[in-house]
Formats: sequence, structure tokens, C-alpha cells
Amino acid sequence: MICVKRGNQEVWLGSAEMRVFYQNRVYAAPNLIYHYVTEHQYCPPEEFIEAVLKGPLPGSPEYETFLKRWEQVR
Repeated sequence: MICVKRGNQEVWLGSAEMRVFYQNRVYAAPNLIYHYVTEHQYCPPEEFIEAVLKGPLPGSPEYETFLKRWEQVR
């Protein structure tokens, strides 16, 4: 696991996965993707980047709707 600082907050990475919802698709990545991008200049696929930038934010009503739909399909 890796501890990263963002402002005054410390976050441990390496034991979780993130989900990104966009255009009726679900993208998944390890939460270490933050470290890969910031420290190792990893560039995720354009499709994933677009989903991160344009998809609904976690906690928003639109995100919650996507999450409920996705959980029903699994």
C-alpha cells in the first residue's frame, strides 16, 4: 500500500477499486491509478479519461442512479 497526500489529507492506496460511470458503461480501476498517473506518468485510455472528466461525481443523484442500476445488473 502507498500513502499519498492531497492537501492536508492522507489517503492510503492499494486496497480498493474505483468505479466510473459514463454513457451506460462502468469503468473500474485500482485506486492506485492516482499514483500511477501522478508519479509514473501513466496515461489511461482516452475513453477512461473522458469518463472521469464527464461522468457524474460520486454522491451526486446521477451517480447514485447509475450505481443502483449497475448493482441490479451484477
